[in-house]
Amino acid sequence: MGKVGSAAAAGRGRSSGARRAAHVVSGRGLHHTSPAAAAGAAPSLCLTALRPHLRVLHLFNTTSLTSLAGIGGLVVLEKGVLTRCSRLYSLSPLGMAPSLRDIAASQSGVFELTGLALSRTLVSLCLYGCLNLTDVSVCGGIPTLRDMLISESTVEVLDGLRESRSRSRLGMRYFDVPLLAALSPVPSLTILHASSFTRTSVAALQHCTALEAVEVSACAQLFDLRPLGLAPSSREIVATGSSVRRISGVSRSCSLERLLLGQCLRLHDIGPLGECASPRELHLSGAPVQLLQVLANPPVSRSC
Repeated sequence: MGKVGSAAAAGRGRSSGARRAAHVVSGRGLHHTSPAAAAGAAPSLCLTALRPHLRVLHLFNTTSLTSLAGIGGLVVLEKGVLTRCSRLYSLSPLGMAPSLRDIAASQSGVFELTGLALSRTLVSLCLYGCLNLTDVSVCGGIPTLRDMLISESTVEVLDGLRESRSRSRLGMRYFDVPLLAALSPVPSLTILHASSFTRTSVAALQHCTALEAVEVSACAQLFDLRPLGLAPSSREIVATGSSVRRISGVSRSCSLERLLLGQCLRLHDIGPLGECASPRELHLSGAPVQLLQVLANPPVSRSC
């Protein structure tokens, strides 16, 4: 009996020691027994296990993600989707991804972009609805960036974009800050989406020498489109549902081809449109227009 009892006790000791050893080992990784997890901290994404030929990485609504450290090792990664990653605050590591062309981080917690200035491949950056983001100036230093969407975010500083030579399209819907003046020196800006803008004037845009298309739909405080007639490359103006009353300056444009003024309920006089030199498409649906005779008048000759 004594030997049997001793053997049982030894077995229990070995079992207890094994459990303790297993607990210690599990504490070294990202397991539920780790100190970080026990404290309630969310783990960072472990990228070391991802295969080197990964080209697209989707992490939509991954609310546990807090860091992108090491992502530069994904040498052929071209697109990263980080939408609604609410605990992800920095995109800087993405600047080290040598093939990355497209970042979608809408409605995320992002406020730090500094490292993106190192990128030499990034073409598209979507930061729609990022309510912690205040400054995107660093993006002006990305030589390949052509498409940036910052609509419905809290951006207040665009100054660095003045240095950009590649910016082609910018989306900034629902902005409440006077940022148009900061855009006027951007020489490469060709497409601007600024619907629901709260400014009363678009005068600064007449200095955007490459601007071809501008959208200012649903701008309740925008009454005058005249300055856009001075933009030398303007081809398309979309002002649907805005409070536009005056369009006389639009007739000065030598390049305007498409003008959308549907649902502009304060627009009564379309006489100036009869002087446009090269209109191809005109939308007036829902506007209180009474006479169309002026549209049949021959355009005023001017040197363009």
